[in-house]
Amino acid sequence: MSDALVPGCLGLLGVVEVVRVEELAEAPALPLVVTLLMCAGLVARRIAPLPTAVLTALLFATYPVIDRGQAESLIQALALLVAAYAVAAYATIRPAVVALAILVAAGAIRSLLMDYDLGSVVVNSMWAVLAWAVGRGIHERDRRTEMAQLAAAESERLRDASEREATRSPSAVASRGSCTTWSPMQ
Repeated sequence: MSDALVPGCLGLLGVVEVVRVEELAEAPALPLVVTLLMCAGLVARRIAPLPTAVLTALLFATYPVIDRGQAESLIQALALLVAAYAVAAYATIRPAVVALAILVAAGAIRSLLMDYDLGSVVVNSMWAVLAWAVGRGIHERDRRTEMAQLAAAESERLRDASEREATRSPSAVASRGSCTTWSPMQ
Protein backbone atom coordinates (compact mmCIF):
# COMPACT_ATOMS: atom_id res chain seq x y z
CA MET A 1 0.00 0.00 0.00
CA SER A 2 2.70 2.52 0.95
CA ASP A 3 4.61 1.74 -2.26
CA ALA A 4 1.64 2.98 -4.25
CA LEU A 5 1.21 6.24 -2.34
CA VAL A 6 3.91 8.32 -4.08
CA PRO A 7 3.11 7.03 -7.59
CA GLY A 8 -0.61 7.48 -6.91
CA CYS A 9 -0.15 11.08 -5.80
CA LEU A 10 2.10 11.80 -8.77
CA GLY A 11 -0.43 10.18 -11.11
CA LEU A 12 -3.25 12.28 -9.67
CA LEU A 13 -1.15 15.43 -9.99
CA GLY A 14 -0.28 14.35 -13.54
CA VAL A 15 -3.96 14.20 -14.46
CA VAL A 16 -4.48 17.66 -12.97
CA GLU A 17 -1.40 18.95 -14.82
CA VAL A 18 -2.56 17.60 -18.18
CA VAL A 19 -6.02 19.08 -17.72
CA ARG A 20 -4.83 22.45 -16.40
CA VAL A 21 -1.78 23.22 -18.58
CA GLU A 22 -3.08 24.76 -21.76
CA GLU A 23 -0.46 23.26 -24.11
CA LEU A 24 -1.00 19.76 -22.68
CA ALA A 25 -4.81 20.06 -22.58
CA GLU A 26 -5.03 20.58 -26.36
CA ALA A 27 -4.26 16.89 -27.00
CA PRO A 28 -4.33 15.29 -23.53
CA ALA A 29 -4.27 11.59 -24.43
CA LEU A 30 -0.55 11.08 -25.06
CA PRO A 31 0.82 13.26 -22.23
CA LEU A 32 -1.62 11.59 -19.87
CA VAL A 33 -0.68 8.06 -20.96
CA VAL A 34 3.07 8.74 -20.70
CA THR A 35 2.73 10.42 -17.31
CA LEU A 36 0.55 7.64 -15.90
CA LEU A 37 2.90 4.94 -17.26
CA MET A 38 5.84 6.66 -15.59
CA CYS A 39 3.93 6.86 -12.31
CA ALA A 40 2.69 3.28 -12.54
CA GLY A 41 6.25 2.05 -13.04
CA LEU A 42 7.24 3.68 -9.76
CA VAL A 43 5.08 1.23 -7.81
CA ALA A 44 7.84 -1.39 -8.21
CA ARG A 45 10.65 1.01 -7.27
CA ARG A 46 11.61 -0.88 -4.09
CA ILE A 47 11.51 -4.44 -5.42
CA ALA A 48 12.81 -3.71 -8.95
CA PRO A 49 14.64 -0.38 -8.83
CA LEU A 50 16.75 -0.84 -11.98
CA PRO A 51 13.87 -1.79 -14.31
CA THR A 52 11.83 1.04 -12.81
CA ALA A 53 14.61 3.53 -13.53
CA VAL A 54 15.10 2.24 -17.08
CA LEU A 55 11.36 2.42 -17.86
CA THR A 56 11.10 5.92 -16.42
CA ALA A 57 14.20 7.09 -18.31
CA LEU A 58 12.96 5.60 -21.58
CA LEU A 59 9.56 7.29 -21.31
CA PHE A 60 11.12 10.56 -20.17
CA ALA A 61 13.64 10.69 -23.03
CA THR A 62 11.29 9.61 -25.82
CA TYR A 63 8.27 11.76 -24.93
CA PRO A 64 9.47 14.81 -26.93
CA VAL A 65 10.04 12.59 -29.99
CA ILE A 66 6.58 11.06 -29.72
CA ASP A 67 4.72 14.28 -29.02
CA ARG A 68 6.67 17.17 -30.54
CA GLY A 69 5.65 20.64 -29.46
CA GLN A 70 4.09 19.77 -26.13
CA ALA A 71 4.91 21.70 -22.98
CA GLU A 72 7.34 20.39 -20.37
CA SER A 73 5.68 18.19 -17.75
CA LEU A 74 6.64 18.80 -14.15
CA ILE A 75 5.15 15.49 -13.01
CA GLN A 76 7.24 13.54 -15.53
CA ALA A 77 10.35 15.29 -14.22
CA LEU A 78 9.35 14.44 -10.63
CA ALA A 79 8.83 10.81 -11.62
CA LEU A 80 12.38 10.77 -13.00
CA LEU A 81 13.69 12.17 -9.69
CA VAL A 82 11.77 9.56 -7.68
CA ALA A 83 13.24 6.82 -9.89
CA ALA A 84 16.76 8.23 -9.38
CA TYR A 85 16.27 8.33 -5.61
CA ALA A 86 14.75 4.84 -5.51
CA VAL A 87 17.46 3.11 -7.53
CA ALA A 88 20.13 4.64 -5.30
CA ALA A 89 18.27 3.81 -2.09
CA TYR A 90 17.22 0.25 -2.90
CA ALA A 91 19.77 -1.16 -5.36
CA THR A 92 23.36 -2.23 -4.84
CA ILE A 93 26.02 0.19 -6.02
CA ARG A 94 26.71 -1.18 -9.53
CA PRO A 95 23.11 -1.20 -10.78
CA ALA A 96 22.58 2.15 -9.05
CA VAL A 97 25.50 3.73 -10.95
CA VAL A 98 24.33 2.23 -14.25
CA ALA A 99 20.83 3.57 -13.62
CA LEU A 100 22.22 6.99 -12.75
CA ALA A 101 24.03 7.13 -16.09
CA ILE A 102 20.83 6.10 -17.89
CA LEU A 103 18.73 8.67 -16.02
CA VAL A 104 21.21 11.50 -16.63
CA ALA A 105 21.39 10.56 -20.32
CA ALA A 106 17.58 10.55 -20.51
CA GLY A 107 17.44 14.02 -18.97
CA ALA A 108 20.10 15.29 -21.38
CA ILE A 109 18.39 13.72 -24.40
CA ARG A 110 15.05 15.22 -23.46
CA SER A 111 16.56 18.65 -22.86
CA LEU A 112 18.34 18.56 -26.22
CA LEU A 113 15.21 17.39 -28.03
CA MET A 114 13.29 20.26 -26.49
CA ASP A 115 15.91 22.72 -27.81
CA TYR A 116 17.38 23.78 -24.48
CA ASP A 117 20.84 25.31 -24.39
CA LEU A 118 23.79 23.33 -23.04
CA GLY A 119 23.70 25.04 -19.63
CA SER A 120 20.08 23.98 -19.14
CA VAL A 121 20.94 20.44 -20.22
CA VAL A 122 23.65 20.22 -17.53
CA VAL A 123 21.50 21.79 -14.81
CA ASN A 124 18.50 19.58 -15.62
CA SER A 125 20.68 16.47 -15.57
CA MET A 126 22.17 17.42 -12.22
CA TRP A 127 18.76 17.21 -10.56
CA ALA A 128 18.83 13.45 -11.16
CA VAL A 129 22.34 13.29 -9.67
CA LEU A 130 21.16 15.15 -6.57
CA ALA A 131 18.17 12.84 -6.08
CA TRP A 132 20.45 9.84 -6.60
CA ALA A 133 22.96 11.14 -4.04
CA VAL A 134 20.23 11.59 -1.44
CA GLY A 135 18.99 8.06 -2.09
CA ARG A 136 22.52 6.67 -1.82
CA GLY A 137 23.02 8.48 1.48
CA ILE A 138 19.82 6.92 2.82
CA HIS A 139 20.98 3.50 1.58
CA GLU A 140 24.32 3.80 3.37
CA ARG A 141 22.71 5.07 6.57
CA ASP A 142 20.29 2.14 6.59
CA ARG A 143 23.13 -0.31 5.92
CA ARG A 144 25.21 1.08 8.79
CA THR A 145 22.22 1.00 11.13
CA GLU A 146 21.55 -2.63 10.22
CA MET A 147 25.19 -3.56 10.82
CA ALA A 148 25.18 -1.79 14.20
CA GLN A 149 22.01 -3.65 15.19
CA LEU A 150 23.58 -6.97 14.18
CA ALA A 151 26.72 -6.18 16.19
CA ALA A 152 24.63 -5.22 19.22
CA ALA A 153 22.59 -8.42 18.95
CA GLU A 154 25.77 -10.51 18.71
CA SER A 155 27.26 -8.72 21.72
CA GLU A 156 24.09 -9.35 23.71
CA ARG A 157 24.06 -13.01 22.66
CA LEU A 158 27.67 -13.45 23.84
CA ARG A 159 26.93 -11.68 27.12
CA ASP A 160 23.87 -13.88 27.72
CA ALA A 161 25.87 -17.02 26.93
CA SER A 162 28.57 -15.92 29.38
CA GLU A 163 26.00 -15.28 32.10
CA ARG A 164 24.34 -18.65 31.49
CA GLU A 165 27.71 -20.39 31.73
CA ALA A 166 28.49 -18.59 34.97
CA THR A 167 25.17 -19.47 36.56
CA ARG A 168 24.84 -22.97 35.16
CA SER A 169 26.77 -24.83 37.87
CA PRO A 170 27.88 -23.23 41.10
CA SER A 171 30.48 -25.98 41.64
CA ALA A 172 32.07 -25.14 38.29
CA VAL A 173 32.32 -21.55 39.39
CA ALA A 174 33.73 -22.59 42.77
CA SER A 175 36.26 -24.97 41.21
CA ARG A 176 37.36 -22.23 38.84
CA GLY A 177 37.72 -19.95 41.81
CA SER A 178 39.94 -22.47 43.64
CA CYS A 179 42.18 -22.90 40.60
CA THR A 180 42.93 -19.26 40.53
CA THR A 181 43.56 -18.99 44.25
CA TRP A 182 47.20 -19.09 45.19
CA SER A 183 48.25 -20.85 48.31
CA PRO A 184 51.85 -20.87 49.54
CA MET A 185 53.61 -24.21 49.84
CA GLN A 186 54.72 -25.34 53.24
